[in-house]
Amino acid sequence: MAMALIFMLSTAVAVGILYLIAKVRGKPLGVHAYWSKRQSTRANPFQQGNPATLQTPPLRNDVIDVQARKVR
Repeated sequence: MAMALIFMLSTAVAVGILYLIAKVRGKPLGVHAYWSKRQSTRANPFQQGNPATLQTPPLRNDVIDVQARKVR
């Protein structure tokens, strides 16, 4: 029980520190702000638009010679 209490208190302290840092920087602290920022910076592979991004890359005709041996 004491370990759980210590864990909860340390988590509360960590969240408090993160809150203070966010206030000093002037940025919101929350999952919604993080998620919306992450979604806006990541490209959507299923997005309709530029057809050049939907093309497959050209195939390379490189041959790789691999020697396999049996390991016992």
